[in-house]
Amino acid sequence: HTEKKKTHIQGKGVTVGDAIKDVSDISGWYPQLVFCNLIVLGKDFMDKNVLTILDYFAKTLRIQDSALVVLSTEKAKDLLAKSSPLDNISSFALQKVLYKKSGFNKDVAEMNIKEFCAEYYSPASSSYMPIISTISTEKSGNDLEGSGQKSIGGIKQSDSNSSSDSGGSDLFSAKNTALFKNGIKVGELNEDLTIMYNLLTNNYANSVISIENVDETYNGKTNYMLNVLKNNAKLNLVADNKGITLNVNLNIYCKVGDQNSKSSHTSLSRNDPLPNSVKDALENKLYNVMYSYFQVLKQTNCDMLKLEQKLFRFNYPFYATYKDNLLEELKLNLSVNVSGNK
Repeated sequence: HTEKKKTHIQGKGVTVGDAIKDVSDISGWYPQLVFCNLIVLGKDFMDKNVLTILDYFAKTLRIQDSALVVLSTEKAKDLLAKSSPLDNISSFALQKVLYKKSGFNKDVAEMNIKEFCAEYYSPASSSYMPIISTISTEKSGNDLEGSGQKSIGGIKQSDSNSSSDSGGSDLFSAKNTALFKNGIKVGELNEDLTIMYNLLTNNYANSVISIENVDETYNGKTNYMLNVLKNNAKLNLVADNKGITLNVNLNIYCKVGDQNSKSSHTSLSRNDPLPNSVKDALENKLYNVMYSYFQVLKQTNCDMLKLEQKLFRFNYPFYATYKDNLLEELKLNLSVNVSGNK
């Protein structure tokens, strides 16, 4: 007797609804979309309007609005056919990576079907979704460690844990983000810039930031892991006859979680002060990442921060003047403030 561990059924059709109907014809049961909480778009939609697919899901009442949407670097059917050490069913393993609860690093820019389509039909017609890539655990342990962690000049996290009894050989990463304009993919955010988006949308508390090679007088070059206890970002858009300016003030309150200096003078106590050298180094790094983030938005003309909405609500007399070239004309006034116990 052998146990059937998972079932993978494919349907084809000239439309999305027709393909779903085909699944019911060949399986004998109709897919209950009310239980669907993940929609994977394959690599074929890297250069096509994704609304040709997503519009069906947005308009049907049989799917939950909170269903996540992701873009795969390979065909969706190939991605879903994989087995992971996290779970035999790849969609369950994907959800473990996508849903970041408190205590995990907020390194994924989550997007659900309702919000994606709402942003598409907004005047800015800008949106985003995570990009799913595959990491094979058949690599050597050292290679997997190298591919599982990346640094932005500061921000790190392992892609996922590989310890499981499910016997699969693939892990999934969702740290990169696809940017869309009018339903077409126009660019990407790498891991660093995705984290910056979460910092700017006040969605990074209870996560960690790592910073390398902090120059300290007595300890030389030291690496730190910082626990972010609170983050707050204020974005203020100001428009007048002279131009339009975005004032961004990012405040982060953190503590030392770990460090590797040879002669440590700090403990892991919550009350340890944050060294000035760490504070200055992190402020410089985050400022540079923030500047790069806004350059990507300018180059792609993707208004994922909903700045056009701010222009309409708070600077309406200048809305008609700047709405068509908002990001192109935008002047930036950026500031980062890192604090901790004193």
